[in-house]
Amino acid sequence: FFSALLISRTQHPTTRKMALAKEKVAAANQVGLKIYLGFEERACRLVFPFEERFASGAPPMLHTILPNGVLETEKELAPKKDKGMITYAYPQTMSDPKAEELLADPINEPFIWKRDDGSWALVQTWPINFDDPFRKEFEVAEANPDANLFSDQAVTEFRRTCAAMFGPQ
Repeated sequence: FFSALLISRTQHPTTRKMALAKEKVAAANQVGLKIYLGFEERACRLVFPFEERFASGAPPMLHTILPNGVLETEKELAPKKDKGMITYAYPQTMSDPKAEELLADPINEPFIWKRDDGSWALVQTWPINFDDPFRKEFEVAEANPDANLFSDQAVTEFRRTCAAMFGPQ
């Protein structure tokens, strides 16, 4: 049932953004920070557009857990058009003590588990609007366009999280 969408975008600074950035650089320099102009971001993420497909039953609860164990977001996911979940395109790991502490609450089980190698998997996911503006900003692919950018392990672990939250439909 689950097909991860692989998304990426490269942001190039525009002339307007560069002018604003120069102001920010000047302000940062005053307080001793270093900023480099011309940085290009290549954002690669995995997306699961759950939308309205899972309207039956209780809505799943999403927990965005950071690698340091901090619970950043706790949200009930409503089945609505253009709604989805997003995560990083690489696997994340959590330390033993934090993982065990968080697993004392079973609601965290979709996001943290012990891998076969003994390390603790963490799927740090958060809700998104998977709407037309989002689709225009990112390149979307259903097949892996580059295994160096989109880890197969991350895709497998994200699928596991989604199946735990929404069922194996």
